[in-house]
Amino acid sequence: MGSIEFGKIANMTVFDCDFLHDDIEKVAQANIIATIVDGEEVFKADDDTQG
Repeated sequence: MGSIEFGKIANMTVFDCDFLHDDIEKVAQANIIATIVDGEEVFKADDDTQG
């Protein structure tokens, strides 16, 4: 929790939509692009699995 800046350890999931600005229909169909745990990428979607 907190801010994102260089040198900090990150735990986050990256989606292919904007949860604050996209329509609910797009958010409901959101795909995971990547997951980062303790600053390390633990999942990255293949190009052919994305939207």
